Amino acid sequence: MCSSGSKKVCMIVVILIIYISSVRGQNNPYKCTSNGNYSRNSTYSGNLNALLQSLSSNMSEYGYYSSSVGENPNTANGLALCRADRTLSQCRACVESATREVLQLCPNERQAAIWYEFCTLRYSSDPIHSTQTAETPTMLINTLNVTDGDRFREERAKLFDDLTAQAANGTSDLKVGVGSRTWSGSTINGLLQCTPDFSSEDCRRCLSEIGSYLQSYVSQGFRVLAPSCNLRYELYSFYNETRLRELGVPPLGSNDNNNNTRPEKKDDNTTKVIIIIVVPVGVTLIFIACAIIFMRKRMKRRRAYEITKTADDISTVESLQYDFSSIRAATDDFDDTNKLGQGGFGAVYKGKLQSGEQVAVKRLSKDSGQGNVEFKNEVLLVAKLQHRNLVRLLGFSMEGTERVLIYEFVQNASLDQFIFAQSQTWKKWREGTAANMIDPVLRNEAGSIRDMLRCMHVGLLCVQENAANRPTMASVTLMLSSSTMTLQVPSEPAFYMASQYGTEKYDSKESNSTEELKFKTGVSEGSSQNDVSVTELYPR
Repeated sequence: MCSSGSKKVCMIVVILIIYISSVRGQNNPYKCTSNGNYSRNSTYSGNLNALLQSLSSNMSEYGYYSSSVGENPNTANGLALCRADRTLSQCRACVESATREVLQLCPNERQAAIWYEFCTLRYSSDPIHSTQTAETPTMLINTLNVTDGDRFREERAKLFDDLTAQAANGTSDLKVGVGSRTWSGSTINGLLQCTPDFSSEDCRRCLSEIGSYLQSYVSQGFRVLAPSCNLRYELYSFYNETRLRELGVPPLGSNDNNNNTRPEKKDDNTTKVIIIIVVPVGVTLIFIACAIIFMRKRMKRRRAYEITKTADDISTVESLQYDFSSIRAATDDFDDTNKLGQGGFGAVYKGKLQSGEQVAVKRLSKDSGQGNVEFKNEVLLVAKLQHRNLVRLLGFSMEGTERVLIYEFVQNASLDQFIFAQSQTWKKWREGTAANMIDPVLRNEAGSIRDMLRCMHVGLLCVQENAANRPTMASVTLMLSSSTMTLQVPSEPAFYMASQYGTEKYDSKESNSTEELKFKTGVSEGSSQNDVSVTELYPR
């Protein structure tokens, strides 16, 4: 039993229990319009099934998709609209549920509509795109009324006027008005939305028509659901402001009760001044941006041409062959003081040509068993390879059984640093900071970070060290196309190397020389033997 001091608390608890029970008992509203029936195996049935299956998977980032399948008189037209504050994954899940339920509620009906809290789905054999119907809307009414109904109606009407204008002036991707207005110490929160295929005038007309049903009510909450537009208001905040701001639709702020007047003319003057300043600046910035983009594309084309020209110039082996005596002189007769490291196919020396160019000289083992013609052909092929992660092969030299390869000299670096730096994906993923690898431009794209992290996740699954754990291409396609599928935790990739590099961790024979190429010749567990960042030539 409740004591006299807690009677109010007990009454509130009882009211909440009754309210929650009544809400749970409510079904999602739907309409099966009398527009004829279809048989299960008919052409229209096949077109309708194909249409409904395509809706959820093709929803746009803004929560809308419409399509038509088939030809008259068996065309199936349909659309799905999600509440603007829902994420894409929430939207797709809602549309999938609505698709299953509407077929159960309206079996063999050629026209139907269903409204969930977060989405609307409708289909018909008649055209529905950019078309407003004359059907009576569905209303969901909170049975609790407010006090001071006249003042409430006035403030609600002002809020809806603002939200209707905001929705009607939306884009072809999203037409929504959302915001709040204070009233007698409370806040009226509203959300009005049209299907984006409507014109500005059609959206305004649709919202005005369903808004007229509110006039005789002063309920604390109200929803009006029409096939192509809907509205809702509550005395509590029910929409996701963060998601709306991501879509570029910040909710209109609540107005003070003591300041409900419209902006004065001086605000119009301020707006004109802002426009006069902003427009020229904006045009100038756009012009500069276009010029930068044009120059960058031009430079890329020029670099691509130079790379292609360089590869084309390397047409004969003779153009790559160096005099062996000049190579011997460049390395001081392969003196050990110039030795940079030892690889599986020979030692690498630092050299300086007569032109002053520094090179890395790979002195190949004499027991490779490869013929001179085969060796020259492979040199010619490798020399034509051009990539930012490959050390360029400059040429070769031969004398008797001696064979050497001449590479460009990579100053103070090794290829491991470029490919397996401390910012590698696996390390960031394991630390939970994989999002830091996303380009800042892409990171600012609304609602896309989760998809990018999912792509990283799938990529790590595809390069696991144990090939048996890697997913098939069919599984990869399913993972990328379904946002609800749970992915397994990836294991360490085959190429993962715990970084042993850093300014303080390099070994150098001449610690005082910054000109010396620094790298580790010892191989520790978890690291790769780099062999001075050169491409090995393996005999065939």
